[in-house]
Amino acid sequence: MNDLLKKVLLVRDKYIDQVISIRRKIHKNPELGFEEFETSKLIKKSLESLGITDIKEMAKTGIVAVIDSGKPGKTLALRSELDALPIDEDTNLEFKSTVKNKMHACGHDVHAANLLGAAFILNELKNEFSGKVKLIFQPAEETGAGGKYMIEDGALENPKVDAIFGLHTVPEAIGNISYGFGEQTAYTDFFEIEIIGKSSHSAKPQEGIDAILVGSNIVTSINTIISKFISPFDNATITIGTFCGGKAENIIADGVKLSGMIRATSLKSKNEIKDRIEKIVNNHCRAMGASSKIKFIDGYPAVINDKNFTEYFASLADDFKCNYSEKILNVYEVKNPILAAEDFGFYSQLVPACYISIGAGNYAPQHNPKFRVDEDVFKISLSLTAYLTINYLKEKQNE
Repeated sequence: MNDLLKKVLLVRDKYIDQVISIRRKIHKNPELGFEEFETSKLIKKSLESLGITDIKEMAKTGIVAVIDSGKPGKTLALRSELDALPIDEDTNLEFKSTVKNKMHACGHDVHAANLLGAAFILNELKNEFSGKVKLIFQPAEETGAGGKYMIEDGALENPKVDAIFGLHTVPEAIGNISYGFGEQTAYTDFFEIEIIGKSSHSAKPQEGIDAILVGSNIVTSINTIISKFISPFDNATITIGTFCGGKAENIIADGVKLSGMIRATSLKSKNEIKDRIEKIVNNHCRAMGASSKIKFIDGYPAVINDKNFTEYFASLADDFKCNYSEKILNVYEVKNPILAAEDFGFYSQLVPACYISIGAGNYAPQHNPKFRVDEDVFKISLSLTAYLTINYLKEKQNE
């Protein structure tokens, strides 16, 4: 084991019980997107206890803090999320959620505590690196595009961020560490479609324009887009999530509203899907004498891992694996992106980014009432985050 990792592990062990205690407190008191007031207060108070004074509040409940080595160099940002999900927890944990229909079922409590713990380590080892570490604790990753609002409020400025790193715990074996190049998650968009027909008595359907029939044909046709117009080598899905219309059994419906979501790991495929939806809606309505309104709503951009930064991480992770003696680690490259949405994508559009996954025990799927993590993951995640940060800033200090 090299000297730097020995120092990191020594400081980690000093704080790990406190990190776990903070994680449990956050887990027990979950808050939804842009409502993370108590979580934010806890993080700010913990940072202040270290003597960190460069702390800013932004995007309503977000926190950005800077650890300054006092020496010139680059600025590396580390990001975590704060929000929970609207789920009733179904576990036997002694620190299970105390709030009805709110649960940390995706690991954001772990991510926030991990970033805080990494701050404890890095603040104590400031003499080991040059430059600055920017800590980004963002709200509303799940549905509120909190990362976008953090950026708009200046999270990547003053000091200007040169690169950003993030991690996500996943339901895999402890010791798994995975990374990939290029697109890692899906580009997402939402759509709303309104079909305007004409009502009539069901005994005289020829006098009306059946919006339900038109809408049904549109749903069927939209569900052919992936199989007939998108490359089989691209991952993509289209979901029609709502279909609302009609007033009574004996009335031809004069209106229908549909809504859905597009996910694609290729920007080209996402745009092709949107174009095909427009053509399908317009052509079906024209053929049946109906009219329509279509609205597309921007979702999240894909997380894109920068080639150079990710190559650096891969090399560093192999070094970490060879020097880390507490557990056998499995560091591997993921070749294909997933269809999940992740608003770390907003950051990765603007600065070189590396986003990785760390196994935290395979108990239940994410976004499931029985979701849980093995807190032994902190031994790896805290060490790796701090070790990467120090080495990266040392490597880049003269550039």
